[in-house]
Parts: sequence; C-alpha cells; structure tokens
Amino acid sequence: DWFDDTRLKFMKNKPDKKAMKEEYQIMYKKVLEFTENAGRGASQRSQTEETLSMVDKGKYPKKFAERFKKDVDSCFGKNGEKILDMSFSKLASAYKKVYKDMEFEVKEKNLKPPANLKDYCQWLAIFNPSIQGKDLEIPGQYDGVKKPMPEYHIKVVGFDQRVKVMTSIRKPKRITIRGNDEREYHYLVKGGEDLRQDQRIEQLFFLMNQALESDPACKQRNLKIKTYQVIPMTSRVGLIEWMNDTIPLKEFLICNLTEQEAKFVSGKQGPSSLHNSWIMKLSKDPRDVQQGYMQMYLKYNMTETRRELQKKENIIPWDLSRRAFHKMSTSPEAFHVLRCKCASTHALISICQYVLGIGDRHLSNFMINLKNGEMVGIDFGHAFGSATQFLPIPELIPFRLTRQLRNLMMPLQVHGLMESTMIHTLRALRNNCDLLLNTMDIFVKEPSVDWLVNAEKQMNEMKVEVSPEDEVQWYPKEKIEYVKRKLRGDNPVCISREELKLGHSKKPAFPALERVLQGDKRENVRAQLPASGLTVEQQVAALIDQATDPNIVGRVWGGWEPWM
Repeated sequence: DWFDDTRLKFMKNKPDKKAMKEEYQIMYKKVLEFTENAGRGASQRSQTEETLSMVDKGKYPKKFAERFKKDVDSCFGKNGEKILDMSFSKLASAYKKVYKDMEFEVKEKNLKPPANLKDYCQWLAIFNPSIQGKDLEIPGQYDGVKKPMPEYHIKVVGFDQRVKVMTSIRKPKRITIRGNDEREYHYLVKGGEDLRQDQRIEQLFFLMNQALESDPACKQRNLKIKTYQVIPMTSRVGLIEWMNDTIPLKEFLICNLTEQEAKFVSGKQGPSSLHNSWIMKLSKDPRDVQQGYMQMYLKYNMTETRRELQKKENIIPWDLSRRAFHKMSTSPEAFHVLRCKCASTHALISICQYVLGIGDRHLSNFMINLKNGEMVGIDFGHAFGSATQFLPIPELIPFRLTRQLRNLMMPLQVHGLMESTMIHTLRALRNNCDLLLNTMDIFVKEPSVDWLVNAEKQMNEMKVEVSPEDEVQWYPKEKIEYVKRKLRGDNPVCISREELKLGHSKKPAFPALERVLQGDKRENVRAQLPASGLTVEQQVAALIDQATDPNIVGRVWGGWEPWM
C-alpha cells in the first residue's frame, strides 16, 4: 500500500521525496517497530498513538517485524534515508525484492497467518468491557437514514478466539464479535483496499431499493437487492458484514459435479487448460499473458471463437446449475420457487450493477443464499467502467449471463422471467434517475484512493494537463456522466466503446477489440440500434445481446470462467 501511494507521487512532475520519506517512516512505525517513543510525553502523542500504545500486539506481527526489519533497512536505509536519492526504477526493484520474500514467507509455514486471535492482538483476545472500562459498539449501527440513538446500540462483550483466514490474495480474516444481546456477529477484516467505494455502492443499492419500492411493477414482484454493511476504518482497512447461510457461486456449482467430472474439469483436458493453451499459442513469450489475449483478438475470427467456446461449454454438464437447485429442493414446487428467486435476483443485480459500471463478475463475486436461492453480489473493486478501461485484458461484457445461468431457466432461458425483471428494474431506475445522480455527488467531493489512482493513470495515458482545483474532480464527473447516459437510454455498446477507447486506444489490437465489441449488424441487436434514445425494452435487448454474444464471451480472461 505504501509503494502504491509512493508510485502515485513519482508520477507527478515534481515528486516530493521528503513527503515520501515521511510516509515511509509512518509505515515503518506501524509495521516494523514495536518500541514506544519514550521521548514524547502523553500530552504530545496523538489519540491514535495513545490507543496504539495501549493495544498489545500479538506474536504474529512481532514475528513478521523481526524477520523483515533488517531487510527493509538495508533496501531503504535507516529512517528511509536512501529514498531521497532513489529513482523510481531503483525504488521499484528494492520494493519487489522485499515484497517477494514477504509473499514467500507468508505462503509457507514460517509466517502463515494463524487462526487464533491472541496471535494478532492480545488486547482484543482478552477484551472485557467491565475490566477495561471501555464500551465498544457492534459495528454498522449508523445507517444515515434515521437519527442515531447510541444508548440503544448493541455493545461488544467480547471476541471469539477463532479467526478464519480466507484463501484470496490479501488473506482477509473472519472474526466473531459477541454482543450484549447474546448474539454473535461475524465480520470480514479486509486490508489493502479502500472500502469506501464498496460502502458507497451499498448505499446506492439502498437508494435503488427505494426506487424499486416506489415502482408498482417492481413492488408487486418483491424486487429488492440484498445489501450488507461495509465499515471503512481507514483508506486501507475496513470491516465487511459476513452473510450467513451463503456460499460462493463457484463452490455452489463445483460441489455438484461428480467425482469423475470434477477430475476431468480440473485436468489437462478441462476448460481452463484448453482456454489457456488456445490463447498462449499465439504469444511469443509464454509468460506474457496480455500479449496472448491481444493476439487472440487480432487473429481469431468469430466462427473460431464461437466453436472454441462451445467446445469448452460442452465439457461442463449443461444442467449443472439445475442439479445444484434440485439438491436444495424437497419437492418440484420448491425447485421452481428457488430457481425463480435465483433468476429474478440475478437479473435485478445485473441491471443495478450495469448502471454503476461494476465489472470483474467472476464466479467468486456472487453468493447464493442456501435458504431461499437469492443471488447476492459482492466485491465492487472494479466499478464505473474501470474493468473495461484499466484492466490489462479489458472486459467487454456488461454483466454475467453465461450458459449455466441461462440453462437454469430452461426452456425459455433469458426470454421470460429474466428479461421481464430486467425491463421492470431498468424502467424504475430510469424514472428515479435524479435521486441516484444527486447522491453520486459524494464521489466528486471525496474520491476514494482507487479513483485517484485511476484518474492519475488516465491523465498519463492522455497526457493532459489539469489545473489543481480540477485535478480531483474531473475524473468522478466523467464517470457520473456515463451513469447519466445509461439512465437516459444510450446504447450500451457506445458507452463501452468510449470506456475502451480511454484505456486502450494506443494498443495495436484496439481496432480488433472495437470490432468485436460493436458486433455484426446481420446478427447482433446492439449493432442495429441507434446510439441514443433507446426505449427500456431496446436497452435491455442490447445488453442481453452483448452479454451473451459468443464472440465476446469466448474471448474473456480465463479466470472469469465463461464456460460455467
């Protein structure tokens, strides 16, 4: 995180190395230093330092500091003195050297994240409000809708000793807090991301629910997005409410493969391996994945892409999603209710996420509720078109509508419950667009870390000079303009093309990317419709066409698993 911030400072015309050194020292004290600064009196210390001095860190952060303190000192100098004379390339190579060692140690047994709370923080492990004399509230009780009444808020009585470490890159941890209402509250502690974006998107979902509630057709169908609490604590760490009785969509589907099927799917003849070899045979350098994908856009035509996708789809049983819901059901009626709930909630979140430009919708970014079949979207790291503009392999898909999701609603597939839900949802949002757009003003006034990074990337790509007062605001304003156009009825493919152009126009493969995105007038609805002034029905038809076009779906990044 420190390196990402420093890299941003280096991008500026006159990098402030003194500020970089100061930030390095703050990071160093937090991560690698455990001796209290005796020279400063209690009155001189900030409230944060006062709190940190009371909290006894556990064995794990101390062990981490002991292992890497010398390495960091030798790379960056004592108190970061070497940073003042470093070029960006030298700083980057020093960072890579230390980070590679850290990553290796954390993956191996030496510094593997422990599953016990006292190893992270002794103070939390033994927390007792009657002994410590401190009242802590259960997080997420301030919703901004009604006047807060802290005297009635649920208080913390203790923490469970067990910590569940997740397998994803940042290794987030699930903790359990016990409340004075005799209930347990589960939260995911996530570091390395600015969760303000996720929090704001959840708030926008809350407003979308109000718009759906005020629309008679949506109210009759009980259309409502499932939301959850996101509590950012700093710009780099926060808490996410854990949803009970849910399972990632990927796990939900894979659990219903037979042992033989699972072995074949994950083997050398499985879709992932076939997709990688199909892409990488075009790359001169086997390590350069991006080159492989760009060459694929240049060299493979529509017929070849469609045939290849079909081959990979046929490896996965066509009825896998139906199997999963059959397993959950006790009767044919239960199966019908569960699959309808899944299809309608997926259609609902697809439209809501499209309006907010949320991308990177791989199988692990959806959760299925095991009690009622409801689909819940999670992890909004890529929003407002950033997956199309900034990912090395750009996303050209508005939302996920792959074969397994379509086959769940056989025989009508998309044309039925899914399409009608999308139409009603989009109509309700278009009728209440002012409410959403006025709330998005917060993105302009206080952009998150990700937005600032993306703005810097776009400025460097376009080589534009921006005045200091506009530097923070122009990027959010541009993104909100795209949302306005979506709610006005612009053709989805035109908006996607503009986002693609902003991030990839200088790449040799750009004309091929644009051609695939725009589609063929003989076959694709989106290519036949005008650029703006679409009715709700036309807009939904264009979105479905773009999301299910095998020439787009067959070319996506392998980790997205389009064959599922």
